[in-house]
Amino acid sequence: MKKILAVVVLAAALPQLAHATYGSCNFREENICVQYDGSDYSEAREQIEQACQEENGEFSNSACPSTRRLGQCHISADTTTYYIMSFYPPTTSDDAKTSCSLMGGRYE
Repeated sequence: MKKILAVVVLAAALPQLAHATYGSCNFREENICVQYDGSDYSEAREQIEQACQEENGEFSNSACPSTRRLGQCHISADTTTYYIMSFYPPTTSDDAKTSCSLMGGRYE
């Protein structure tokens, strides 16, 4: 979980631009995917992708997969930028809700 938080923190520290796009970092071994939403990450894409890969994640320009997803944690970085953390089995719904709560997010 620490490595995933490092990627979320990096994204929060990057310049926030006006146009919305998607990008995600899938941590298959940890059954979690972090989606970046609400800002155009075109200038920061390389930094996010590099951080994702350094933490053994798989970067994509699209949203996190919906197949087998247990739920999502919505975490606001500011009024225009947010992150959506998706949880997948074998993580349990209770563990996902607890993790989301600890990160100050809203679980759906």
